[in-house]
Amino acid sequence: AKGGFKALKMRVGAMDGAPHLSAARVRAARQAIGPEVDLMVDAHGTYTVAEAKRFIQLTADLDLAWFEEPVIADDKPGMAEVRASSSTSIATGESEATRYAFRDLAVLKSADIFQPDPAFCGGISEAMKIGTIASAFNLRFAPHLWAGAPCFFAGLHVCA
Repeated sequence: AKGGFKALKMRVGAMDGAPHLSAARVRAARQAIGPEVDLMVDAHGTYTVAEAKRFIQLTADLDLAWFEEPVIADDKPGMAEVRASSSTSIATGESEATRYAFRDLAVLKSADIFQPDPAFCGGISEAMKIGTIASAFNLRFAPHLWAGAPCFFAGLHVCA
């Protein structure tokens, strides 16, 4: 891709009005960037379970790296239902505040990728404990880094 970017994440969800409209934008992005760039999507928890499942069906051929926060984070059983219907990895956790919430995500099989935000989940130590839970359940771990440079460096420390 131009500029040497190896990955791109785009917002999808209720802002588009319907899953097929989000899927059309994602399809256009995939065509523009080609298959060599990882493409991730983030619905920010705005889809219903049915809408998230429909979006997954519409984008199944696009080789998405992950689908982040397809439904509201509090709906862990709904997230598990979405995950069970998807060949695309489900990522979540940016708004979870403790390792116990991540334990529940793991037990319910609600996610493939844990994304704790060190600024929100209790800092570096708690994020590292969450990473241990991810490892114990053979899940991927990708800290969420939204709160600026200090949070970015905290996330790097967690991954070191």
